[in-house]
Amino acid sequence: MAATPARNRRRQAATTAVLLALTATLATRMAEATPGKDAGEPMLPVHVGIFGGAHVDDMTKLFRELHVPVTVRPLDALATDSLDPYDAVFVTAAGYPSRPTILSSDAVTNLQRFLGNGKRAYVEFAVSNQRGLLPAAGAPVVAPYERIVVNETTRVGSGLDEHTILDEHHSSYLPITTESGSEIALTYAKVAGVHTAVFGLPGETHPALVLIPRGPGTLAYASTALSNFVQGRHAPVGAWKQVMTNLAIELLPEHVRQQAHDLYTPLNAYTQPRVWAEPDTPVTLTVEAKPNRTITASDQRGKNITLREHSPGVYVSETIQLPKGHHTFTVRDTHSVEPVTVELTVQSRHDAYRSMLERAAKWYQQSGVLFDKQDGSAAVAEGFGSEIGPDGKNPFKDQIRGDGITQSAHALELYGQLTGDDTWRQIARNINDQVFERMQIPSRNSLYGLWETRGYWTGEHGPHEFVYRDDEGWISLLTQAWGHRHRNEPRFVQGLRSAENLYRTANVDTGVQTYIGHASTLLRTNWEHVSMVDVDERFGSIPHYQSMPQAALFHAYATTGEQKYLTRALQSVDFFMSQFPDIGMEKSRSEEYGRALLPLAAAYRYSGDEKYAHQMSKIADFFVERQDSLTGAIPEWDGVNPKSNEEYGTYESTVIQENGDPITDQLYTTGFLAMNLWIAYKATGDERFRELELNLLDYLSRIQLRSADPTLDGTWMRAFDFDNWEYYGSGADIGWGPYAIETGWAHAPIMIGTLLYLHDDAFYPEEVTNRPETAAMVGGEFDGIAPTLPATQYLRVDHASALQRPESSLTLEAWIRPDQTAINVNHVGVVSKSTMSLWLRSGNLYGEFLSTGAGWITVQSSAALPVDTWSHVAMTYDGTRLTLWFNGHPVAERRVAGLRLHINDRPLTIGAHNPHDLYQGYFFTGLVDEVRVSDIAREAEEFNVRDGQPTEPYERDAATIGLFHFNDADDLAADESGHRLQGRAIGSPGWTATGLFNGSLSLVSHREVPERQLELDPLEPSGRFSRFGAR
Repeated sequence: MAATPARNRRRQAATTAVLLALTATLATRMAEATPGKDAGEPMLPVHVGIFGGAHVDDMTKLFRELHVPVTVRPLDALATDSLDPYDAVFVTAAGYPSRPTILSSDAVTNLQRFLGNGKRAYVEFAVSNQRGLLPAAGAPVVAPYERIVVNETTRVGSGLDEHTILDEHHSSYLPITTESGSEIALTYAKVAGVHTAVFGLPGETHPALVLIPRGPGTLAYASTALSNFVQGRHAPVGAWKQVMTNLAIELLPEHVRQQAHDLYTPLNAYTQPRVWAEPDTPVTLTVEAKPNRTITASDQRGKNITLREHSPGVYVSETIQLPKGHHTFTVRDTHSVEPVTVELTVQSRHDAYRSMLERAAKWYQQSGVLFDKQDGSAAVAEGFGSEIGPDGKNPFKDQIRGDGITQSAHALELYGQLTGDDTWRQIARNINDQVFERMQIPSRNSLYGLWETRGYWTGEHGPHEFVYRDDEGWISLLTQAWGHRHRNEPRFVQGLRSAENLYRTANVDTGVQTYIGHASTLLRTNWEHVSMVDVDERFGSIPHYQSMPQAALFHAYATTGEQKYLTRALQSVDFFMSQFPDIGMEKSRSEEYGRALLPLAAAYRYSGDEKYAHQMSKIADFFVERQDSLTGAIPEWDGVNPKSNEEYGTYESTVIQENGDPITDQLYTTGFLAMNLWIAYKATGDERFRELELNLLDYLSRIQLRSADPTLDGTWMRAFDFDNWEYYGSGADIGWGPYAIETGWAHAPIMIGTLLYLHDDAFYPEEVTNRPETAAMVGGEFDGIAPTLPATQYLRVDHASALQRPESSLTLEAWIRPDQTAINVNHVGVVSKSTMSLWLRSGNLYGEFLSTGAGWITVQSSAALPVDTWSHVAMTYDGTRLTLWFNGHPVAERRVAGLRLHINDRPLTIGAHNPHDLYQGYFFTGLVDEVRVSDIAREAEEFNVRDGQPTEPYERDAATIGLFHFNDADDLAADESGHRLQGRAIGSPGWTATGLFNGSLSLVSHREVPERQLELDPLEPSGRFSRFGAR
């Protein structure tokens, strides 16, 4: 992207190629046509009738640009008017998108007569009871992910690339049956790609525009309302305009098509730089038009500006020196129906940024995101969805999000400081009051100190309670910052409590956070257990999820001086660096590198270790190489995107399809870069970050939306195509598509980044403030809660070579005395090693192992185990049968011969089912004794059971690979197998002398979790993390 002049020439060449191709195509077809009047005549000698109640003005304008006169008539006149005066008829939809237009029998007969005269008509989104004209159609179908693909081999697709994509947004179509001899010009399909369908068409498609022979005439039938392309804000604008122009020309009599084309004068004009320029900056005016045309331009004073055809169809002025102020340029072609105007303001960068901020701040009040409280006392709505409707409106998203609220409050507070207007600071205070007073979770459980990331605290835990780690990090960081900057100690303590919770759930070895979405995940466990679960290396290295908890902990250190916060945060950053550049990615590498700068800047600022500056330098290299030198845009790179048409629209993804797509992402990338590049510069002094920042802010200020619609004016949508200079991108993301508008994550961070620059604010406190009493108080609160949390007690035995021995046979066995809690809960582990497990589910015995060739093999018993009673349970596999045993008797069996066991290096656990996995870590409660693991399938007599009672302790033999008697209260994990397995007790399990033989392991829960809460569990994570609550 750095080689922008070449890229820009490619774009200009592509635009010109479209025009040239259309010219050549029509010239060939018109070679023997009867010539019309002189091209200089104002209007062509043809007449088009437009019937309908919708979009007639847009279609009138389109035909007027072709120099074709039109008459507009109401839809019902189609049944009564004579169509003889018209050379073509265009019928627009009246009830789109919910009600198809119903053509009466008289209207159909009238059109059939018209087509019988060898003429052409266009009809859209219509049905009729009279057969013979319209294709058979079904009920309207909503198309949330389908896009329209152009058949470039038809005249309607002339001049466009193969499989060009047209985005109709949240549209509807009528499924129709195509007739023999018809030509499909446009097709609905779920296709991956940005500008073209990179994998071609899928198997399932639906016609969008069909050219149907009707006697000597032709019916162009659209199953959707193509005429809605202006009101519906269809994109990309240029491709849509090309298709609709081609369609309009195709409807005209053959003898005037070439003349219509010749008279059609599309003009695209812009200055470089766009929108605004600093004083003394050389400015050029560029016009894209047809080749070899007479293009004139003038400024607002009427002074002519000379344009020269730089390349076919691209006209460029000499550099222009302009004084401060607002400038307007008017551009005309010889045959232009209307001129094109271009506006440019010459002003300082400082003034341009302040203007951008003024409009961005006003957007909060005019867009409706403050609900009905302009003073911010109702907080802030999430924003507007990407699913633009046929009316051209983005749907309002009224959800309350803690991250977006705190970001918005921070932005408006800084803006109030900049302007000196306390109105904005009061709005910010009112917004934040909703967070501090209504969103923090006060219950003394594992959620203590966290924030409701969606909505307000209701007074009880429920099924719609989420505590996403990244969102919690944002709220913690900005509530701490608010309390610290305002010297409001109670507010600061609230923010610190959430940081303390994040500290306690961070992994003790790596410092990273595991995935937690639903609050019930934390409710059923304790902080120590969460800190010890394994975190997937990919997830642990994704800044999208990790950077905000890291930043919150760094800020907690900077504002308390408490070393533990710094240590844990540095651990997490070090883990990211250990994986770099092969890190996990949520949307793109651009996003992740930009997010990583925030904690890296703090790591360098508070540790002084040059390795963090060196890491940031690598990231600077990445962005310097890719920032567009012409616009300042930083495109998406290495995106997580669909690898087939089938994957399109099935998970959250980026807004590009492949590297080189000229698309920026304001939601996931550039908004946060606007903040973090400046913060990195203030931490390191590396001038590259400053240059990247200012170039990016210039770009963001220029792409800020300008619209008569108050919900759009002054904000930013997610995806912007900086080649075609319009909002557009891949719509594959199922959650937040290319047209999403978010108060947080996009709008507010862009404001914050700009304001940090204008304030020369480093964001992080430059000096560490010591608050030992505050830190001790908050830590003490958590220490007091910890003993009351649900226990996760178990024994963890480290993997060893002996535990690798089971290959084609094994035995897992134990004596257990479950209490009622163990019987009530699912997935209660007895003896488990990740890929082989003996466990309980609602009191029933289960056994399973993972084979190398046939996947998971499971067997279950329907008989419930007794409560508070000793029972012997076992699972054996002898190479042919997987068997469950209860008190020495087989109770369930599954025949699976010839399988080999898959053994990994996970630890062996007693009293837990996969405790390393937060979503499978369910724990046994009760007593456990005589646990044995063997590499053979033992027989009934080897279990030492008679009449349901044990006869004697197990003795080790050659097949024993693990043996635990639990006879030593001081060494509960003592292994008697002779293999010296090393283990440790987790969660302080107990010991009792009332075991079977000299003592037993006692596993208890300090607090029962209500069964209602256990039923709230979300789906267990599998596949991509983003499918479970990202953003």
